[in-house]
Amino acid sequence: MNERLLQFIWQHQYFNKDQLRTNKGEQLQILFPG
Repeated sequence: MNERLLQFIWQHQYFNKDQLRTNKGEQLQILFPG
C-alpha cells in the first residue's frame, strides 16, 4: 500500500472505526484525525 492511498483512506475515514483495537484488544477512539 503506498502512502498516498493510506493518507486518502485516513483523511476520509474509509475504515471501520468500530474495529480499531490495541494489541491487547482494547477499543480505540479517534479524537482528532489531524
